[in-house]
Amino acid sequence: MYALAATVARLTNAVILTSWYTVSGGGMCGGSWRQPYVSNVLEHVNFPRELHVVTETEYAASDLPMINLSAKTNVVRWSQVPESAHHWLVSTGRINVSLHTFLSAHRAVCTQFRLIGPYASMLPMPPYAAVHARRGDRDMGRPGKAVGRFASSNLQIKTVMARLLREGESLRWLVASDDSKLLAELRSMVRNGSNGYTQLVKMPHINESTSRMQPIVEFFALARAHTIVQSVPGPSGWTAFSTAAAQMNGAMLLACVPPDTTWQLLLAATPAANPDGGTRRLHTVRLLDQAPPSFGIDRILTFKNRSADRRLAWKGLVL
Repeated sequence: MYALAATVARLTNAVILTSWYTVSGGGMCGGSWRQPYVSNVLEHVNFPRELHVVTETEYAASDLPMINLSAKTNVVRWSQVPESAHHWLVSTGRINVSLHTFLSAHRAVCTQFRLIGPYASMLPMPPYAAVHARRGDRDMGRPGKAVGRFASSNLQIKTVMARLLREGESLRWLVASDDSKLLAELRSMVRNGSNGYTQLVKMPHINESTSRMQPIVEFFALARAHTIVQSVPGPSGWTAFSTAAAQMNGAMLLACVPPDTTWQLLLAATPAANPDGGTRRLHTVRLLDQAPPSFGIDRILTFKNRSADRRLAWKGLVL
C-alpha cells in the first residue's frame, strides 16, 4: 500500500502523509497478532519522497483530508497487482493516466524503497533467486484444515525446488521461511542439489534480544532477487511479503498455489493479463497451479535465459 500511495502522489504531484505501523498487520496491513516491527523505521528504511512518514500519534492528530485507496470488490488484494490497481483508480476518478504511465510511476517509486543504515551492509550480493515459504499464521483457528494444506504445500514447494535444482541452470538461492523444519529442509536441498553447482545464499541474521528488524532485513534481501518462488498454503495462496518484495526489483514472481485462490481470482480480473495467467509489464507473475508431479514447474524452466540476462546486468553494476 505504501508503494501504491506513493504512485498516486507522484502522478497527482502531491505528497501523502502516512504513518508507519509498528505492528505487522496493523493499519494498512490487517490484524495485530504478530511481533511488532521496529518503531524508528526512518533510521533504517528510505521511503519515496512522495510520502511524508510520521508517527501514528502525529498521523491521528492531522486534520488533512483523507485519500481512500481501498476498494470494495469481490477480488481482494487488487492493489497488489499494479495493472489491477490502475484499472480501479482510473474507474473511480483517482487518476487519469494510461497504464504505461502508471506502471512507469509505480516502478520509479518502488526503486526508492531501500534499506539504509548499519543493516544495509548485511544484505547479500546479487544475483540470486529466492524461495519464500510462508507458513506462520496461515489458516489460524482452523488447525484441522491447516494440517492438510501445509502437507500439500510442503510437498509442492519441495517438488518444485527439486526439479529446479535438477534441471535448471546453476543458481544461487536465498531461502526464507517462518517454518524452521521446512526452512532446514529447503536449505539442505539447495546445498545438496545439482551436484554442487548451486550455492546457498546466507540470509542475514540480526543478533538482537528481539527480532523487530529481522523481517525488514529479510524483506530487502528478498527484494534483491531476480526471481522469487512463493509458497503459501490455505485459501489465499498469497502473501504480501514476497509479493511486495518482487515489486521492488521488478522480479519474476512464481507463485505455487492451489486451485481457486486469491491469486487466480485476482489475475483473472486483471485487464492486462496474459493468456498463460501472468501479468505483463511491471509486476510479472506466473502461477504454478498444475497437478503433481509437474506443479507447473515447466514455466520456471522457460525463464532460464531471462535469469542469465539479469545476472549479466548485475555483474555490470558491480564492476
